Amino acid sequence: MKNSICAISLFLVSLSVGSIVAASDNKNSKNENKEVALGLKELQALPRHRKIYYFGKIPHHFIVNQTSGVTISNKCDSVKIPDKCLASKKLIEANILLLDEKDRRGGKNPGSVMCKKLLKGKVRFGKDREGNTSTFCAFSDGSMVSSDTVTFWGNKNAKKKKQ
Repeated sequence: MKNSICAISLFLVSLSVGSIVAASDNKNSKNENKEVALGLKELQALPRHRKIYYFGKIPHHFIVNQTSGVTISNKCDSVKIPDKCLASKKLIEANILLLDEKDRRGGKNPGSVMCKKLLKGKVRFGKDREGNTSTFCAFSDGSMVSSDTVTFWGNKNAKKKKQ
């Protein structure tokens, strides 16, 4: 469990460092020193971007890490302590093996099922600017994470439990 918290924390810190560096237009040595001091220079280089999904007419901003496939609320990027963002905190509770056998059959979206049954979130459908629909797990603090991310962590956590 500690490893999962560390992995999520490291992911969020990498996003924060990326935002700090991306916010600066000039690449001076001051920013390079910040990266080296944090020991996250290689993490900052991971490809990531921001994306907006609309829930009805309401936009919600997300950070997408293209390497790991993680899509999480933008607000989780600015949170220094990961357990202040329910979307990141709840990922360590996702485990595909904790679902009933019937919930793992029949073409159901495993991330959506884990969202509702294990994480006590609400499944929401969002559309991006191109009209593509994605499912998200929404939490009481307003943070969200994609169902694909929940599935990824649910499988990852299941493998750790087996070992």
